[in-house]
Amino acid sequence: IGRLRCLAFRTVAQASDGKRWRTTIDETEALPFAVRDRSGRALVSSGHLRLSLMTSPEEARGELVPRFAAFLERHGKHTRSIWGPKLRHDEGVVTVGMQVAVIGIARWEDDHEASSSGATAPGYREAASPRRLVITPGPDGCVLVSNRPERLV
Repeated sequence: IGRLRCLAFRTVAQASDGKRWRTTIDETEALPFAVRDRSGRALVSSGHLRLSLMTSPEEARGELVPRFAAFLERHGKHTRSIWGPKLRHDEGVVTVGMQVAVIGIARWEDDHEASSSGATAPGYREAASPRRLVITPGPDGCVLVSNRPERLV
């Protein structure tokens, strides 16, 4: 909903009937991105991400923020008047330089992008191709990314 350039985001829209909140939209999108620590660099693919991001819900009181109204309409949800159900949304993002924790299975794979970038073919006793570390889904089928590492323990 925001216009912040990001590598990944999760937006959750909820409606309340006055007794409980129910999720009406849960949208996640991501680009592949790299993470780096003291041991090196790893690529996080954009498929199968589960984002656990610290957010602060924004409740719509009265008129909806135009971007939130457009988001709801894009998903086929009608925006109601101030007398209809209460609406709120959470939006969490992963941006360049943000500290995140990633849980998945790290695997080495051939880096076809590096080998197609003009590097010469390997000779005798040289490595067959460059390799890169990629974080892939764990047993639950997801790669978990969080901006609150303490929540992952």
